[in-house]
Formats: sequence, C-alpha cells, structure tokens
Amino acid sequence: MEILSLISNNGFIVLNKGLIKILGINATIMLGELASEYDYWEKQNNLDEEGYFYSTIENVENNTTIKEKRQRKAINNLKN
Repeated sequence: MEILSLISNNGFIVLNKGLIKILGINATIMLGELASEYDYWEKQNNLDEEGYFYSTIENVENNTTIKEKRQRKAINNLKN
C-alpha cells in the first residue's frame, strides 16, 4: 500500500505548499478545512441563501487541532 493512500484515505485536509509559504501553516490549514466544509455542505444542498455555512470553533478544533486563539489569528490573517 502506498504511503500517500494511507494518509489520505479519509479525514484529510488539502494544503497548498505555496500558500503555506505565503499565509503560514495555520491559516492554510484553516482555509483547507473551511473549503472542505463548504464542499460538504454544498453537496448536501445545505448552504444558506447567500451560499454560507456555519461551523464552530469546537468543530474546527476537532478537525484540525488548532485551538481557538490560533484559529482567530489564522482567520484574521486570511482576511488581510
């Protein structure tokens, strides 16, 4: 079995190496996680009328291990 197929079997977050260099690891992880959640909710046809979805700090931490303070910093980094 290939190593890549082992680690990407399920529960993975897509990360772009170029974005890691530009945004930093936590912001890139947040972006990948939120993109993954968006895709999930879009496939479930559960985005709101404006195309948004809802996720909690706890949910993101559970999926990424990034704590609240670092999540907020990563989100601010993405906004900037």
